[in-house]
Amino acid sequence: MKINKIKIFNSKIISGKEDMLPDEFVKRIINYKERLKEVEVTALEDTIKDFNDDMYPEIELCIWENIAEKYEKSIKSLPNLDIEGKKGLFKKLLQESFDR
Repeated sequence: MKINKIKIFNSKIISGKEDMLPDEFVKRIINYKERLKEVEVTALEDTIKDFNDDMYPEIELCIWENIAEKYEKSIKSLPNLDIEGKKGLFKKLLQESFDR
């Protein structure tokens, strides 16, 4: 599957930043979103726009990748966790990322 850069309209006007993320960066976003798809439901386009507008997108992406990794490890060790439990786990991991 080929992934192209996504042009975000009007973001340059708002942020003054370059308005395209590198292909590899977008692939990493898609990867973490796939891993969290049960509990993180923000539209891909909105997520990409948010990263594009972020002052430190690489740091933010590393945080999300870390959350996805911890989430997957926890889910594997708790195979009977229902969707509400998964949402609670995600909320806890998200909160921990803010507490740093």
